[in-house]
Amino acid sequence: MIIPSTTRGIGRLTASDPRIGRMVRLGASALLLSVSLTACQHTIYGSVPADGYRTRHPIVLQEAPQTLDIPVGMRTSRLNTVQQQQIAGFAREAGKRGDGEIQILVPSGSANESTANYMASKIRRIVHRAGIPGDSVGIEAYAVADPRAVAPIRLAYTGIRATVHQCGTWPDNVSGDLKNSDYYEFGCSSQSNLAAMISNPTDLLQPRAMTPASAARRSATLGKYEKGEASSGATEEGGSTISNVGS
Repeated sequence: MIIPSTTRGIGRLTASDPRIGRMVRLGASALLLSVSLTACQHTIYGSVPADGYRTRHPIVLQEAPQTLDIPVGMRTSRLNTVQQQQIAGFAREAGKRGDGEIQILVPSGSANESTANYMASKIRRIVHRAGIPGDSVGIEAYAVADPRAVAPIRLAYTGIRATVHQCGTWPDNVSGDLKNSDYYEFGCSSQSNLAAMISNPTDLLQPRAMTPASAARRSATLGKYEKGEASSGATEEGGSTISNVGS
């Protein structure tokens, strides 16, 4: 195949030919113009607000009741080990995150009313041993409509809780939004899950203070450093192996 020459009519060019410089200057100008036009182009294909769901579904802190139900049968006479641990743990949480008081709600009018009153005194002693003063533990009755019901004893305290408003609101048509923006309900479930997983809700307001360093550990580490010894955290020589596959 024969490729026609595009330089026909120009003739043979030499290094000293003035047409060489003119061609170089024209090529450089065209390149600069192309780069300038490319830099001026700024096309936006679409964007999603970074904080849209945080604004629509914020995590808020509010006082809310925390409860623990203890099942009590007709002939229950003692609390098993798991129940005792649950009650003690709930009492410690109340002392740490609550207002310092716990209410023991005993069913009234139920089939197990007498047994529940007997077990309430045992629960109160466990709560007291967990660190709640006796004058901060109250016992109250709550009415049960069905006399045949076997109702539980409920422990309750008021504490700070991280919550999100009720999800499930769909004010707009999801399929009708052509703005490439997130729909109203977007992020509500993830915000609710995050709020439920927060151990201490007050961490959202301010970080906790740093605990003091261990003076004993610091002294031991500096002592070994001055002697040129390796600390217990250092990896000893020969303690690890390297694979020799392929060698």
